[in-house]
Amino acid sequence: MIMAATIPHIETITFNDWFLAIIDTPGIPIDEIETRAAEGFKRKLTERQFQQLTELIHLISFIKHRRFSNHTLALRIYVDENTSSLSRTALVEAVRMLPPEDNKTYELVAYLAQKNKLERYTNITKVPPLQIYQGDGVFEQYDEWILLFELFGLTQATPNDFIPAIAHLLIIKNLGIPDLRALSKLMSTTHKLGILSQSFMNNMPPHLCNGQIMEKYESLLLKLQINDLLTEEILEVIYPLLNQLDALDAFFSLYHEELSHDSALSFLREILPPFCAMSLPSKENYDDQVPTNTPLHLAVIESDKGNLERTLAFSNRNLLIKCSYENTALLLACKLADKESARLILAKMQELGCDVNQRDHHGMTALHWANFYHFDELIRELEIAGADPQLKAANGKTCEYFYQHQFTLKDLKLNGKEIIDGEFKLSDCALTDIAFHMDKIALNLKLTTPSEIAELYARDEMAQIRSSNRFYLFFKLFRPKLINWLEKQNDLEPQVTYRFSGQNSSA
Repeated sequence: MIMAATIPHIETITFNDWFLAIIDTPGIPIDEIETRAAEGFKRKLTERQFQQLTELIHLISFIKHRRFSNHTLALRIYVDENTSSLSRTALVEAVRMLPPEDNKTYELVAYLAQKNKLERYTNITKVPPLQIYQGDGVFEQYDEWILLFELFGLTQATPNDFIPAIAHLLIIKNLGIPDLRALSKLMSTTHKLGILSQSFMNNMPPHLCNGQIMEKYESLLLKLQINDLLTEEILEVIYPLLNQLDALDAFFSLYHEELSHDSALSFLREILPPFCAMSLPSKENYDDQVPTNTPLHLAVIESDKGNLERTLAFSNRNLLIKCSYENTALLLACKLADKESARLILAKMQELGCDVNQRDHHGMTALHWANFYHFDELIRELEIAGADPQLKAANGKTCEYFYQHQFTLKDLKLNGKEIIDGEFKLSDCALTDIAFHMDKIALNLKLTTPSEIAELYARDEMAQIRSSNRFYLFFKLFRPKLINWLEKQNDLEPQVTYRFSGQNSSA
């Protein structure tokens, strides 16, 4: 049994060991700890020991008056040799501000101090005048804010068993006021939904990077709850895929009908993992990651016919007509001059009775682009599927114009701000999107080779991370080759006949 040290022993043992001997006394009440600690002032102390003992007396007093159940927890952490002086001071300040009998926040504060992270939450954070909505049109303005205050609401929303997991999250992440509020709201929601289990806390926290992400996860969980899909079995399928939040959200929106049947769980287990896997760009893909891209869009962008066929096997109408940057997968395939992918997608759309007349930002349809590239067989198939040749693009032209017009470099001249500004267009505005995809168009039309594209990327590292650099690297290089290719198509025997009343196919 460890006995409490007497005053004369302080000089022969370390200060920390002396105090630990006091609090290690079995069953010792907080009043006696306070009395024995105060006796330490009767002996000669170094300046540092005097300061520590003073802080300890304050800490003991705060713990005593707030009636925390584990009164030695914070005291033991304070005297631990691994606790920094900043964290010790922060621990005293934090306990001083805690509400009475708030054992959960007390425990959380202690964990943070133990890992030397508490000072971030007790330091006053200077902010611009911050207006916080209190309700009923009332705002309260703050010129400074203590993050610790946000922990009070967080612990209220968190069951006791999960305080260590929350502490770990706060230790590894630097969360601000909006993030902590979003986390509090998420914890409250999950608790009300009845899913706040150990499995949930083991899987979810590593993905909670900021408030915006937390709000998205909360939205996903509420969506599942509304659709009667918030079960432990379904969550177990989702947990390994939590790092693909956009893909998860898209999946549950696109397959709402399929998931309303009794076979929802088996369908989910079969389709969700490959859906998410094929939503991930390949490591060789330097394009900007676009959250709205579906596996179909990505397969077209990467010219991955295997993934395209696998995705089409479980595609429904919602997935086929889903837009990303106002492009359906069919429209995108036609725009990128990938007629093989376009025909595969079109066949599935016909099978499921989908509309094929969706327009992009510049009013172009899949049929407009098929005409632009003189893909005669694809034009016929699109018309059979219901594509309307009389629809006009943003330049006021129908499909006939894009088939018959002799395009020159003047049509593809940059007219407006540079791409780096995000606001530009080509002289023929309807063709503007070509500027974003010229490398892929050149590959699909066999105007270049994958090795040449790879070599160009290797020469320009900035093109790997900046869309503006890709524009200068590929658009200006392949634009003349595209014009020459289009000229050759015009010189060929026309396979499509146009009449004033519309556009018809001829053998």
